[in-house]
Amino acid sequence: MPDVKVVALKGAVLVLLILLVKSNLLRIKMSFVGSLIALLLTAALLTTVSGSVILAIAAYPKFK
Repeated sequence: MPDVKVVALKGAVLVLLILLVKSNLLRIKMSFVGSLIALLLTAALLTTVSGSVILAIAAYPKFK
């Protein structure tokens, strides 16, 4: 019959490994979400800047 301490230690190690994997997966997921938000904000900023440049060129009569 296995020693109770060894079984308890194996159980504790298994629980800690599961928590570690979940933590790393959460970190990866949050990193992906952060990257996606940064990409969307950058695209919105570039669209706004390019749109305002086009409007400024269209409104300025010298370039026509």
